[in-house]
Amino acid sequence: HGERWQNEPLPSARRKDCIARPGAAAQRRERGFPVWLHVYDLESITGHLNSLGLREANLGAFHAGVEVLGSEYYFACGLAGGSGVFINPSPRSHPVHVYRESLNMGESPLSTREIRALLINAEILWPSSLYHPIMNNCATFAEEILAALCVPEPFPEWVRGVSEVGKSAVVFPIADLGWRWFKWWHTVEAEEHVAQVQAQRQQAQTQPA
Repeated sequence: HGERWQNEPLPSARRKDCIARPGAAAQRRERGFPVWLHVYDLESITGHLNSLGLREANLGAFHAGVEVLGSEYYFACGLAGGSGVFINPSPRSHPVHVYRESLNMGESPLSTREIRALLINAEILWPSSLYHPIMNNCATFAEEILAALCVPEPFPEWVRGVSEVGKSAVVFPIADLGWRWFKWWHTVEAEEHVAQVQAQRQQAQTQPA
């Protein structure tokens, strides 16, 4: 199939679809659920640089996740296949990245059932193999999910940060080559590890008791 940079749009991912929903105002009162965008520094050093001015210049490096219905959802790379959508039952925390701040994106007019269906659909449409640090990253996913949830607040441009610069014709080929090499190296390393484990198991089975 080859690689692709554009995901299939999630339901209600366009603003006009959200505006066109019948009785949206009433639904928001009856079924509105708060939605938060949680932003993280990649690590402490990056956080320091972000605070020194990279954020204001839209050159920061951030991780982002969306909280709705009590859990946080984010997109990350994975070399073993499967969905790249991860669920964090303890929002505003991450095993690697450093929590920075939370942005209230307003309420979603969707029902619980609609939100859960949307999130299940996202797990299918965002496989881990589709991750790319510039074209399909956690901020890309967060922005798409927020649009699908029909939240009233716009996605903050500064969260996209340095990945937007990486899309330039000069930077992207270099960054893309580096990412492809990184994926290849980790794939080879994983295959070697699996082969080593299998060899050890075969050797253990052939040894006399």
